[in-house]
Amino acid sequence: MKAYASWAFAICALAAMMGSTGAAGCSSPPDPGTTGGMAGSGGVGGSTGGSSGATGATGGTGGSNDGGPSGGAGGGTADGGPTPDEACLRVATARCQKYVECRPRWLQASLGDFDTCVIQQVATLCLNRLGIEGTSETPAALEACTAALTSATCSEWMDNDLAVSACLPQPGALPTGAACGTPWQCQTTSCEIQAGAECGTCGGPLRAAGAPCISGNQCEKNLQCFNGVCALPGGVGARCTNSFGCQYPLSCMIDRCEVSANAGESCATKPCNDRDGLLCRGLVCQQWQLAGTGEPCNNADFRFCSRAGFCMTTGGSTEGTCVAAAAVGEPCNNAIGPFCLPWAQCVGGVCKTPDPGMCK
Repeated sequence: MKAYASWAFAICALAAMMGSTGAAGCSSPPDPGTTGGMAGSGGVGGSTGGSSGATGATGGTGGSNDGGPSGGAGGGTADGGPTPDEACLRVATARCQKYVECRPRWLQASLGDFDTCVIQQVATLCLNRLGIEGTSETPAALEACTAALTSATCSEWMDNDLAVSACLPQPGALPTGAACGTPWQCQTTSCEIQAGAECGTCGGPLRAAGAPCISGNQCEKNLQCFNGVCALPGGVGARCTNSFGCQYPLSCMIDRCEVSANAGESCATKPCNDRDGLLCRGLVCQQWQLAGTGEPCNNADFRFCSRAGFCMTTGGSTEGTCVAAAAVGEPCNNAIGPFCLPWAQCVGGVCKTPDPGMCK
């Protein structure tokens, strides 16, 4: 079951949050609440030294069960708690604000702007997860996550520090082997979904630090999967394959975590802070550029495509033209493009919005 799918609410509330008045069809929405963020990974560009990679996906999102009738524009449920709409809007606003604070270039590259980020987080990555079978997500859980993220620093947020543990999945009602769409449904908080699939099955217990892994979803608590092992991001000198294996704001140079160089500084002996949109060119850290749909691009020259677009090249040339990311319902190909917008997934060659409620 998919409950509370309210695009109008998200759009009207966003208009109010941005300071707009008189939006067509909008009543007085509730206060959008606090701001903060949620952990996520991925990004335009690749490892320091000039290689480039694909735009990363947004971080995971929360949801809620339908624990009561939705309140009116004034907000709240009969028991005084937030409605699912309100809780989703607040956590989405918090998450997108965190991108603004800590990963602004990623936001531009993947979603384009704050408004789009909020609307898509609410409408496609929170509301459509509500009321699904066995879930432990509630509006109260989302409120706790929002509060934790509001006070978290960029390093705590980027490193999945326990300061944001309120956002981690809690045990659901479904046993191992049951069909699932989110880890919040499973007793083990492990929902194993294969690449390109929409649904998965509840897996066994999450793995402790040092255990082998394929993805961070297999690791317990706030651990992530680095170099095939469940671990936390490393400090200076730790082994790494990319900067997300390093404590923020360290970056990965060759295969070691090192202190990052800033814009205009030499990258002869230090890595550029690629998570802040810097790459090494001519031994100097420079900001990479963003091009819009139809504009010239060249990943080798640090001219990437904005809004999750990809650089279409021909004849072996690095020069190309930006092609827009595929929207929901449009053809996609994860190997050669077009790629889906960050909140969608390519399933059977078509972009689809994740709908965990269909996983039975």
